[in-house]
Amino acid sequence: MWEKLFELALFVRSGARHRKPSEILKTFIKIPDAQQEKLSKQEKQKLTQAFTFLENAYKKSLAESRLATDQTHFYTLATSLLTGELLASFDVDVLTRKLINFGKILDGKTPVPSDEELAQSIKRYQALSKEKTTDATRREERQQEFIHIVTVLPGTEQNAQQIPLLGTNGC
Repeated sequence: MWEKLFELALFVRSGARHRKPSEILKTFIKIPDAQQEKLSKQEKQKLTQAFTFLENAYKKSLAESRLATDQTHFYTLATSLLTGELLASFDVDVLTRKLINFGKILDGKTPVPSDEELAQSIKRYQALSKEKTTDATRREERQQEFIHIVTVLPGTEQNAQQIPLLGTNGC
């Protein structure tokens, strides 16, 4: 767990740059005597904001989804929150519902939406989550797909009716 927290702290420190875990480790092996600066107030605030959101979202069932239990999905969720884009764009409750909805799709509990663009984004995200998951380029692509999916996924009951799901209402 500390290893992941450390990796996420370095993600924040690097200005949201994805790196392979081995690349992060090499940084410390090459310069063993170099002291790393403590996290700045802004870096701590970003981490605290993201993990406070996760704590509350987990209480509303997000903890049961692959977004919380699968390392690849959790990394993508966490880095997407740490960029601030999602937290700044949505009300906390709406974002929580969107993430729970996406988690249910990943878990196979909810069918993939019939909206073709959204369905293709989910397929791309899933493909990027299957292999070479620590590759920095794939991490960046996966994060971009994740943010896009969460942005267009329904987060309210009203929105949920606007995007029909495969296998419902004759679709």
